[in-house]
Amino acid sequence: MTYTFMPLEYPAKVSLTVTAYTIGILAAVGNALIIHFTRTEKRAARALGRAHASYFVLSLATSDLCASIISIPLSTTQMFIDFLTSDWRCKAYRTVIISFPVITINNLVVIAVERYLAVLRPFHLPSNRLVKVLIAGAWVAGVLMTMVYTATSGMIPAIIDQDHFTLVCFTDDTVTTHRVMVLIFIVIMNLIPTIGLLIIAILITRHLNKRTVSPEVRSNQKSDAWKHKTTRMFVTIVVSFAAPYLLWFVYIALNITVKPDLRFAEEFIIRYSFSIMALSNGMVNVFIYFSYIKQLRKRLRSVFDRA
Repeated sequence: MTYTFMPLEYPAKVSLTVTAYTIGILAAVGNALIIHFTRTEKRAARALGRAHASYFVLSLATSDLCASIISIPLSTTQMFIDFLTSDWRCKAYRTVIISFPVITINNLVVIAVERYLAVLRPFHLPSNRLVKVLIAGAWVAGVLMTMVYTATSGMIPAIIDQDHFTLVCFTDDTVTTHRVMVLIFIVIMNLIPTIGLLIIAILITRHLNKRTVSPEVRSNQKSDAWKHKTTRMFVTIVVSFAAPYLLWFVYIALNITVKPDLRFAEEFIIRYSFSIMALSNGMVNVFIYFSYIKQLRKRLRSVFDRA
């Protein structure tokens, strides 16, 4: 049989690439602005600095920026350049691609727990130092857990027709241990965190809605407005994150266990579309930041006014 590199129609490659780069450029520019504004705008920093929000925004924006300038270009390059020629390159490639989404999940877990404590258990808030340690731990744990997951990866032969085959960088599901490791990773690093995040988001939203309509707390609403708005912003980020990431990992799980009968081109387009859908969360977060943080909107308008 003859080896064929990326047997995908050129229009499909171009369409996927244009979509991915459009999302990547918007996410990169937006998150770079968020990082710059948060670090340099004193009023925005003061507004965010309460309740550790500035640390969370910077950490999330940084992971989203890395995904947009590293993961997306690298994922599109594989369609045009045959650089995945060995198992170790495949492992390294998947580690880079998957690490930043996993770091985002870990960041959101830290944020959700802190926001839950801030709203429902205000006397149990962690210190600034502990929050910084937890954020750093989210990054380190994200990379380490991804490396464990991608250890199951390799260049897997995929039959195109009776005369041609290609190589796919994916989990070697012929090994039972690998299938088990992938499923454990998906449950621990996606399914449980996503369900937990959604439950916390619902509890926080219900509590804030009760405070809004409760007469005895209306006198404190003005003083608590900054906290509630920041909390609602992070709740919105959690909800917008859940669906695309869950779909991405569910598809990976189905591909490992059920193994749908799809041609290479069909399977690649579906898998790539799910991954881009998940990575597009970095672009969506930018719109959420600007919609909730007034000082960021003012700073952006001033940039356009000077242009």
